[in-house]
Amino acid sequence: MTPIIRGEGLTPSEQRLAQLADRAFLRLWSYPNTFNDRTKTACGGGQEIADLLAVFGKHVVLFSDKAISWQGDKPIKLAWSRWYRRAIEGAVAQLNGAERWLDLHPDRVFTDKHCTQKLPVPLPAKNDRITHLVAVVSGAEAAARRYFSDPRGSLMIIPSIVGAAHVDTMRDDFQPFMVGDVNPGGTFVHVFDQIGLEVVLSELDTVADLTTYLTARAEILRSGKISLAAGEEHLLAAYMMNGLKDGRPIFVPEKMRKRTRRVQLAIPEGEYETYVSSQLYAELAALKKKSLLWDEVIELIADDVLKGTSISILNYQPSVALSEAALRVIAAEPRMNRVSLAHAL
Repeated sequence: MTPIIRGEGLTPSEQRLAQLADRAFLRLWSYPNTFNDRTKTACGGGQEIADLLAVFGKHVVLFSDKAISWQGDKPIKLAWSRWYRRAIEGAVAQLNGAERWLDLHPDRVFTDKHCTQKLPVPLPAKNDRITHLVAVVSGAEAAARRYFSDPRGSLMIIPSIVGAAHVDTMRDDFQPFMVGDVNPGGTFVHVFDQIGLEVVLSELDTVADLTTYLTARAEILRSGKISLAAGEEHLLAAYMMNGLKDGRPIFVPEKMRKRTRRVQLAIPEGEYETYVSSQLYAELAALKKKSLLWDEVIELIADDVLKGTSISILNYQPSVALSEAALRVIAAEPRMNRVSLAHAL
C-alpha cells in the first residue's frame, strides 16, 4: 500500500484545528489543507479547497480557519466591520467555494499541494451528502473581553442577525462581537471562535456526536426558537445538560418545550459554569476516560493504513477502501456506546 499524505496545518491556528479534528474524527477521516487541481501547472501547485476536510460516511465537514488581526487603533465599529469582512465573510466565501467544488468535481480533491494523491476516503454522492460548514475565526478575543468585561470574551450568538446586518453600524440595535446567520440562503455556516472550537471538539469528540450537534445547532439557530446565547460554550452546555437528560439531542428542556413554541429562549452567561461544576460533567469525564480504549484500537489499525504498512490476511490484499469501510463501522459509535464497547473489549 502507498502511504497516505496528510497535511498538518500551515499556521498555528490551523495546526490546533488539525489536532482537535484528529481527535474527534480520527486521522483516517480528517485531512488538513486539501487542494484542487484547477490552477495546477507543471511547476506550481493546486488551489487550497479547505483548511480541513473531514469525510465520514454521508457526512462531509468543511473547515475554514481565519486568524485576522484586530485593528485596535480604529473605532470599535470600524474595527469590527473590517475584522468581520476579512475573518467571517472570508471564511464563508471559502466554504461556499469548497462546497461548490465538491458538488462539481468530487473526483478532483487532493491531499497534497502538488495534487499527486487523491482523497483516499470516498466522498458521498451529492444527493446523499450531508454537508456541514464551519468557520473558525480568531484575532478579536482580546477586544471582545474588554468590550464585554468577560474573562473569555466569546462571540455572542444572536440568530436574528442575518447577512450584511452584521456590519450595518446604522442599526439601532447594532453591537459588535455578535454573530447570527452569516450565510442566509445557503448551507448554514457555524461560526466558532477559538473558545467555541475548543469546547465543542473537546466535548463532542466522535464523528457521531459532533455531526449530530452540528445538525441540531443549525436547525435550532434557524428556527427562531432562541433569541440569544451568551457564547458557544453556554449553547453547548445547554445542549449537553438538556439532551442527555431527555435522551436525545436538544437545546430546550422538555418542560419548557411547549412554552418556547410561543416565546424565544435565551441562554445566558453562567450556563457553561453550571455544566462544568455539575455531577453530570464529572460522570461524563470518567466515562469518557474509560472509553478511550476503543479510539486507541481504531487508531492502531488506521496507523498501518496511513503508513501503507497493512499486510495481507487470508489472501485478501490490503487496500485503503477495504480498511476504511471496516474501520468506519467501528468509528461510527458515539462516545457513550464506546464506554460499554471498550469495557467488553
